[in-house]
Amino acid sequence: GNILWQKTIGGSQVDLCYSIERSQDGGFILGGGTYSDDGDVSGNHGDQDFWLVKLNSQGMIQWQRSLGGTGLDVCYRVKETNSGEIIACGATNSIDGNVNHNNGSYDFWVTKLGSTGNLIWANCYGGSLAESALAMDINSAGQFVISGYSKSNDGDVSTNLGYNDFWVCILNTSGTLLTEKSFGGTGADIAYSII
Repeated sequence: GNILWQKTIGGSQVDLCYSIERSQDGGFILGGGTYSDDGDVSGNHGDQDFWLVKLNSQGMIQWQRSLGGTGLDVCYRVKETNSGEIIACGATNSIDGNVNHNNGSYDFWVTKLGSTGNLIWANCYGGSLAESALAMDINSAGQFVISGYSKSNDGDVSTNLGYNDFWVCILNTSGTLLTEKSFGGTGADIAYSII
């Protein structure tokens, strides 16, 4: 229980960490949101951005990326693939910057970055109402299994059972939506974790 090291990172505004993943090189990948554009943060697109930070094993920043648009963008989960790429998921209501389209309101937003933080692709998934991706894992085929909630019954969402549903999507490594399904009832159903 002894502290090995501690570090505070961020800028002059609100900076939030929602996910941390141990990387293959012994460091850490952090995902969350930032309103800052100073200090350790650069490249903010406006409002809150996805903020992804790679630390080495001693907590020193190796790279950071602020991703999103002029709306609200937030990362809730990060994972590292076997090949060292980084997958991050969350929500966006932006329609500009790194967000190439939006289906309406908030969408699942999934980004794939290289091991040095270069953006490979960024895609929105959802319908005309609100979606948020809160959990993610990688299956044995290397596909990205993403869950959270959806209120929609159009666009990428084939069914809504009432209000918020668990919404589970499977994407291939290129970000193509392979399959999706909603689970729930007439009340609020939200998936916070998936394995």
